[in-house]
Amino acid sequence: MQRGEKAVRVWSRRQLRLRQERRTTHPDPSRPADTSHGVLYRVHVGNTPTPERGNWATYVTATREHIGMSKAELARRLEVDRGTVIRWESGKSRPEDAEVVARFADLFGLDADEALAAAGLRPNATPTARPTRDVPLDPDLKVIMRRLTDPNVSEPEKNTIRATLRYLAQLAEQQERGAGRNQDRATS
Repeated sequence: MQRGEKAVRVWSRRQLRLRQERRTTHPDPSRPADTSHGVLYRVHVGNTPTPERGNWATYVTATREHIGMSKAELARRLEVDRGTVIRWESGKSRPEDAEVVARFADLFGLDADEALAAAGLRPNATPTARPTRDVPLDPDLKVIMRRLTDPNVSEPEKNTIRATLRYLAQLAEQQERGAGRNQDRATS
């Protein structure tokens, strides 16, 4: 009798540990995720073949992946089923309601007309290859861009600027990875 009870306790502890591990590795999709909505840059759909260029499937996929948002999170924020987002991205369906497309455009800060055209809800409109959004450039970046495009600036100086920017980008990535590890440790 005691052997059976001990085996049940061991099995119960193991099941509890597995559940806890699953919770820490896969966050609960019902909780709102804390994601930053950075400025959309480089959401290019131009590398796709011409028939697919600018259609709703590539438009949604490129935008969602650029932000780093999951399909489940996008579905939750648009108040649609996760399967709906999967069908959109696979090209099996498109939204029938302009309201959903408008919410999508608002969520990512995109032009609503462009999103409606990509969804095929704007008659006689051809969707552009990528979302357009005029984003004001930081004044320091304007100075750097002017220096890099100025023909009077020497190539060694331009190479130094590029190398410095690459180094700073790598340093920022390392700090982000370190911050992510520290958060993981804090939650453990």
